[in-house]
Formats: sequence, structure tokens, C-alpha cells
Amino acid sequence: MTENTSDASESTAKPAETAAPEPDRETRERAKKEADRLDKIYEPGARASVVVPGTDGMVAGTAFADSVGEQITENKPPDELRKDKDS
Repeated sequence: MTENTSDASESTAKPAETAAPEPDRETRERAKKEADRLDKIYEPGARASVVVPGTDGMVAGTAFADSVGEQITENKPPDELRKDKDS
């Protein structure tokens, strides 16, 4: 059997840190547009929701009545289906 003679500090050395590349202007603009799009889709009241019977509206018991791909024009359900009549 051979004896381990390596220095213990070598095995605990941290790897060199690398700086993340800074995104360019075009990438930032695309990210902002995507964030704005997602904000509109998930705006409270923007999509009709249903409450599963027996859940009293708990988070786990609330579901969107449609999928994101089936959005009504301008991501808003018809006025008669909206709970908030603010717009």
C-alpha cells in the first residue's frame, strides 16, 4: 500500500471565477419584449379561471380555463367572463 503524500490544500482549492459576458443591446431588448409579453399573459384577470369544486379556491384548486396558446384577442376574455370589469 502506498502513502498519500499530496498536499491537502491542493484538493480544496476553488476554481477560478469567470465573469459572465455582458448581454448586448439587442439581447436586452428581446428579453424586455418577452418579459412584457409574459406580464400581459399572466396579468390578474387577463384569463378566465375556474375553481375546482371542493377546494374553496385554494391555489392548488384554481386552474386557467384555457391554455396560453388559445388566448382570446389581446389576451383578454370577453367582458361578460371577466371578474374584474376595470378595462
